[in-house]
Amino acid sequence: MLIVHPTDLRDTSEAAFDHALKLALAERGRLALVHAHTYATEEIPDLDAFPHVRATLTRWGLLPAGAPQSDVGDKLGLQVTKGEIRTVDPEAALAKMVKDRHADMIVLGTRALEGLERLRKGSFSQALAREAKVPALFVPVDAEGFVSPRDGAVRLVNVLIPVDNDPEPSAAIAVAQALSRTLGQATRFHLLHVGSVDPMPHHGARAVDEILRSGPVVDTIVEVADEVHADLIVMATAGHKGFLDAIRGSTTEEVLVRAKRPLLAVPAV
Repeated sequence: MLIVHPTDLRDTSEAAFDHALKLALAERGRLALVHAHTYATEEIPDLDAFPHVRATLTRWGLLPAGAPQSDVGDKLGLQVTKGEIRTVDPEAALAKMVKDRHADMIVLGTRALEGLERLRKGSFSQALAREAKVPALFVPVDAEGFVSPRDGAVRLVNVLIPVDNDPEPSAAIAVAQALSRTLGQATRFHLLHVGSVDPMPHHGARAVDEILRSGPVVDTIVEVADEVHADLIVMATAGHKGFLDAIRGSTTEEVLVRAKRPLLAVPAV
């Protein structure tokens, strides 16, 4: 498995890095740390500015202090690459890299934007996820997260999955269940359908709680996430569908702004 973590080389992406590293470790897979920027914005970054993999693994008790770089692969089965992309369009370049390297997931830190601020400034992380079309784990700056930065422990006890017939939810449910298995968690999955008339969509999932509610969709998702103490929200996403969505954001992006907890967006099949 290849996990791609675009980093801004700042403290704001540390929580996202912890999640990306933990997922890659659990899969004994590959982790690509990438810093993309325009030619004019900054100088070429020193590799020392990238998140420190061995220091984090030492803090988590997985490597001794001073362990050589080779121990990351030899003892933990993890392959790590670090690189930068200088381009006129960082978002497009990253999306192309994700596609060309057949990445399985991207993990992004985000400062979610709202309303007209979104239209003026855009949201790099969310736009990249839409363009790359692979599952994207967003870890907001102010979210606690389900991976402890102190020791790498995982808490994925409750996962909320809002479901509807459009977009079709089966891929999102499958990815959520696979994530839980990979991390060795006994997770309770809460499937939420918001609608006053429609029945719970057929989803084929087993061992889940089904919750039917009525009311404004985003408000209800955020309320139920609080009620079930969701460690993660997983949503099928179809991306933006029109100009109003560009201002408001898609339902997924609105939930990300307001729920203030990790959110895994899975493109609908």
